[in-house]
Amino acid sequence: MTTVRSQIAADLTTSEESPSCAVPPLGGTLTIRTRRRGLELESAILAAAAQELIDVGYDGLTMEGVAGRAHTGKASVYRRWPSKQLLVLDALSANLPCPQSADPQQWGTATTRDMLVAMGNEMADAMRGPFGRLASSLAGQAVRDAELARLMDEGLMDPRCSVLVTLLERGVSRGEVRPEAANRLVAGVGPSLLLHEVFSRGRVPGRDWVDEVVDQILMPIITPCPPAG
Repeated sequence: MTTVRSQIAADLTTSEESPSCAVPPLGGTLTIRTRRRGLELESAILAAAAQELIDVGYDGLTMEGVAGRAHTGKASVYRRWPSKQLLVLDALSANLPCPQSADPQQWGTATTRDMLVAMGNEMADAMRGPFGRLASSLAGQAVRDAELARLMDEGLMDPRCSVLVTLLERGVSRGEVRPEAANRLVAGVGPSLLLHEVFSRGRVPGRDWVDEVVDQILMPIITPCPPAG
């Protein structure tokens, strides 16, 4: 049976700009290159941090351990990430696929409903990959670590919530969304329900679930009321 640990090791990759600096699966070998700099070194450190998070958990992760796995000096890690929370946040972000629906220029003539479904499916797909498994390992820790929770909100949740607000504002101009619904509270409903399914119920819902949430919860909230009479 494939373990979470081996699955993460197989899934994790570094940026295309520095393919030779990937941290190998456990038991693999690493060709150590000297004087790595810039994106190459940062990519190796982030991949090492992600694997350390899986291997030893957040509490066991240390800057020294990450540096050792990345075959670099501790000073190189601290120079880029002065705290463990910031390093972990960037390791999460490095494994978060860039959603195509995040760019308003790509929305075209799609309806608000269609875009909500597309965004919901992209979020669910991300939770099935390395990002989801890394995020799950931090779910309990964020409750105990206020600084980590704040950074995750600001670095991961807030930007995506802003995109959803932009979508709702676009819907208002198209007559598909009532003006009072174009706000961050409403925008956060879908993502919050998804995270509840993942972290509280231990499952990543499928596309049918996304359709139901959009049609039974989000659309009734945002759709303008028909004129009286």
